[in-house]
Amino acid sequence: MSTALKSLAIAFRSPDFNTFNLIVKSKALKNNPLGDDATRCNYVLKPKAKGQFPVVFHLSGYFGNGVQSFNSKTLEISFPDLISQETANNKIPLAHHIFVDAMTAFGGSQFINSKACGDYSDYVSQELVSAVEVHLPTLSDAKTFCVMGASSGGYGALYHVAQQKSPFGVAIAIAPDSAFEISLLADYYKVSEALKEIPDVKALQKKLKDSKFRDSKNFFPIMNAVAMALCYSDTSNGKINYPIDLHTGEIKRNEFASWKKKDPLFFLEKAHKQLKKVSLYLDVGRFDEFHLQFGARRIHNILNKHKIKHQYSEFDGGHFRAIHRKIEALHWLKRIWS
Repeated sequence: MSTALKSLAIAFRSPDFNTFNLIVKSKALKNNPLGDDATRCNYVLKPKAKGQFPVVFHLSGYFGNGVQSFNSKTLEISFPDLISQETANNKIPLAHHIFVDAMTAFGGSQFINSKACGDYSDYVSQELVSAVEVHLPTLSDAKTFCVMGASSGGYGALYHVAQQKSPFGVAIAIAPDSAFEISLLADYYKVSEALKEIPDVKALQKKLKDSKFRDSKNFFPIMNAVAMALCYSDTSNGKINYPIDLHTGEIKRNEFASWKKKDPLFFLEKAHKQLKKVSLYLDVGRFDEFHLQFGARRIHNILNKHKIKHQYSEFDGGHFRAIHRKIEALHWLKRIWS
């Protein structure tokens, strides 16, 4: 692995931060099954003030990536701009912010090691963390390393703090993917006929060249179904193992059993001793379009059962446009780090 920190010339101005590109030439992602570039560009907000600072690693939701966080929409403020404003107002902690690049050819990695996608957990928790420690003045305690995200990013945050010897002492998970039988299976039934035409990676690559496919109303649920199959299956031969029989709709019990081991409801239960060392924040909308409120409530119950301290909240909203929920979480983080 080789790394470099380079100045970044983008349309972003802040009284408290300079912007950099933390480039990681990853050994973990070298020769990954999808042929994705092993050189990763992680945008960084680095405090202008002198001294050592805590670090927040931002994991994106599915179909998103770290660098895209800097793209502001018309009449809307970007997440980095909002971070800058709230930092200037002393409402969130002054910290390094790392916007993680973990994109794949098919929209996301779930930030885990996958035989079909690549070793994205190793890339984040080992290589990227090491690169941050080399290039940025950080505090050394794991409690000052926070991993956060919404949706797939929230899933990644929970996954990483549940690992033994995790470098992260704080996790913020907003509407994290969980309770797979509720949140994931619905898409497979919805687009089962389309998935019959995508038995393997080569077929998907061909489909993606078709503009009609990309413009179809079911493009996102199809891609989400394919991506989750690539992330959670134990195959590396190019075949896409779906969790249901696409003709009869029957759940493939053995296949789905291996998926369930990657469900937070499973691995958080197994990691309850590890989680007692971690500060946790869990938030979800009561009207989540993927029904993730049910998984979040079950996670909340697991944490309570094992007497694991955590902040839990629900809000009157859905799954998308979580930017202000992230800022609320960073308000909590300031209290934790204070």
